[in-house]
Amino acid sequence: MQPAKKHCQPTRRRFISAATATPFMPYFFNKTAAEFLPESPNDRPGLALIGAGRMGHNHLRFAKGMCDVAAVVDVDKNHLDKAIKNLTGGKGAGFSDYRRVLDMPEIDVVYIATPDHWHAKILIEALLAGKDAYCEKPLTLTVDEGRQIQEIQAKTGRIIQVGTMQRSYKNLFVKAIAMAQEGRLGTIKKITATIGGSGGSPSLPVPGVPAWLDWNQWLGPAPETSFRLLPPTKSEKENEWRIGKTNTHQDFRWWYDYSGGKMTDWGAHHVDIACWALRAAGQSDTLLSIGGQASLPVEYKDGNPTVNDRFNTANKFTMTAKMEGGSEILIKSDGRNGVLIEGTEGRIFVNRG
Repeated sequence: MQPAKKHCQPTRRRFISAATATPFMPYFFNKTAAEFLPESPNDRPGLALIGAGRMGHNHLRFAKGMCDVAAVVDVDKNHLDKAIKNLTGGKGAGFSDYRRVLDMPEIDVVYIATPDHWHAKILIEALLAGKDAYCEKPLTLTVDEGRQIQEIQAKTGRIIQVGTMQRSYKNLFVKAIAMAQEGRLGTIKKITATIGGSGGSPSLPVPGVPAWLDWNQWLGPAPETSFRLLPPTKSEKENEWRIGKTNTHQDFRWWYDYSGGKMTDWGAHHVDIACWALRAAGQSDTLLSIGGQASLPVEYKDGNPTVNDRFNTANKFTMTAKMEGGSEILIKSDGRNGVLIEGTEGRIFVNRG
């Protein structure tokens, strides 16, 4: 007879803490893979994927050797069915409401890969339910949400890890950070994070909510609005751009109700590398002031867009962050995507290309 499944906190914590404890090196560069394998089949943590679109589905394919994907949550039935088949062999539970998995005792960890506006609420409720959590970047959309998460994490003692994949690119970003840490760039004076801009969109019509989508659950804490979708045209070239343009799935990033445009998309990656480089070089990454300018694809009044039928996040911008100690971080949309680190002894440019 197989012994009853036990949820081994030490093994799960060894895996997650190793990924976060070493500030300048991802866990898999100073540990062997065998050290993170469960000691027995009964020691594997049970995991629930919340948000089974491209990001969550693809990432979890690589985690199946360390955990059991016991449940999947998604408001898109197409995503849900595909993930249950590919990640659980058709045996996992499937829901459109994430609260169902928080009540499941066999779930130890939740993997949050929803649109950004859901992150803080789901994460806080997961911690209060006694679950550890991995959350895709950006962790929150507001500073206040971050403070709430800090408070609840301290109260519950649960583990949180945030997805910043560039910290695991050994021959790119990790190498650049190592050079800064070794002093090869000297004192860092300026870091430029070029994160790209975003285009606007034409007016997106309201076609009616498709049967496969729980639109009310997708909106969640966001303001109530209509589902929108840009229909295809007769031009194949035009359709390459138009297909899928909507206010859900990946294009949620271009609406401030759900995300923050490029600033919380690529910015969450490249600005993180900039701050990491400063810390690695022994310099302060404490922000003293920030200023800049941006252009918006729609007209705004009193801080709110005057129309709600098209993308509304900033499409061009330049921001300068003055850091304690005299260094600065320039964040801009125009130019070659990447991070340029400039010091008194040298400079290095790094990107994913």
